[in-house]
Amino acid sequence: MLHHTRCNWKIGVESFLDHYHPKFVHHSMFRATGASLEDMRANSVADLGGGHTELGFSHHNVAVGRPLAWAGGIAPERLGDYVPAMEAAYGAEEANRRLIAGAPHVMVFPNLCLAQMNLIVFHPLGAGECVQETAPVLLDGAPALNRRTLRQCEGAMGPAGLIIADDAEIGERTQTGLMARSPAWLELSRGLERDHTDSDGALRSPDESDETTHRGFWQHYAQVMARR
Repeated sequence: MLHHTRCNWKIGVESFLDHYHPKFVHHSMFRATGASLEDMRANSVADLGGGHTELGFSHHNVAVGRPLAWAGGIAPERLGDYVPAMEAAYGAEEANRRLIAGAPHVMVFPNLCLAQMNLIVFHPLGAGECVQETAPVLLDGAPALNRRTLRQCEGAMGPAGLIIADDAEIGERTQTGLMARSPAWLELSRGLERDHTDSDGALRSPDESDETTHRGFWQHYAQVMARR
């Protein structure tokens, strides 16, 4: 799916870096679906280095401990042979861990987002417009899960998607606001005092609303542009 938006591609990227906007920008989605913000909670944000960043949805899923919460909480028996096949391939304990954790939400610098079961690429068209390309992640030998994934992708990121329409509107309004160039700088220091290096070497904050991910992206972007 392709979506043309009148904003710079980096504004689109930023919407996937932070987790303080959903409760405001996507309020209509929660109201329409009956979902809770708790269903989308991330218990950490991380700068993985090299401009790559992560929202810790998988960490939250593990803390909750509910299998397939990332797939809308669908009952395992509704996915045909998928769960038995996972158990046969990885063993019951590891399969259960993977079914709980789900897929990651990672931004691969500069413009690829692995958004759990969606792949998203931002294609710049100019300083003030871009195209967002979205595709669902479909797995070999898992037709029931693939049908679920496709419907979720359509509902969130399709032409009438509940998420992409909100993000596009805010992206275009942000682009308009930035054209004023006043103030000349934007503040991205939220949570700076909470950043710490974890055992994997990532710079991580336990507060999902912190701007650790923004700082990681922009610091690397500045380094790349300085070499040109």
